[in-house]
Amino acid sequence: MSKLTRLIAISFFLLIFIFLVQFSYAAQDKFYLLTLTYNNGSLQLKNVNVFPGTISQANQGGNYKAELISSSDQFLYKVNFDVPTSIHGEDFDYTTGKVTSKEAPVDNVDIVINVLYFPNGKEIDIYDPQNKKILVISVAHFAEVTPSPTPPFVVTKLEKGLDLSWVIGGVILLFIIVTISFFVYLKYQKPQNPIQ
Repeated sequence: MSKLTRLIAISFFLLIFIFLVQFSYAAQDKFYLLTLTYNNGSLQLKNVNVFPGTISQANQGGNYKAELISSSDQFLYKVNFDVPTSIHGEDFDYTTGKVTSKEAPVDNVDIVINVLYFPNGKEIDIYDPQNKKILVISVAHFAEVTPSPTPPFVVTKLEKGLDLSWVIGGVILLFIIVTISFFVYLKYQKPQNPIQ
């Protein structure tokens, strides 16, 4: 088996391994699903669970916010949301063909909020429009890591959640550089004279 054939075979198996690692990591994505009840001006927790899957991380508007805090009291994630206090509807009069808008106040409504999961999450703090903390929801029972004492001056990427896409991208880039270097080496290698 020639060197080039061996290099191609090793490269193929390495790429398969990288893709398998990435897919197994993607299967581990999770999120907290909070259900809050708004009742006459106050918010209360109805339910909190962790579900597999991904959520949109686009910046959402809203006057209220939910912040995820780690076991070492570090900020991990924030999502904004609104509390609907009225329902907008329209009436259609079939005799006149006229459409009228109506708005009805809502005193009691459930709100569903998705918060990105972190394995070291401790609590989700809910803030009102005046930025006053109005609710603290413990999610420590969903944690997958036990808190360890960390000096306050040490902040690691693992503490905030490791983004494996950077690692995989680095491995792929390294593979491409090694492959190009090998082909350049083969191209400029002087042919050896066979022993006669």
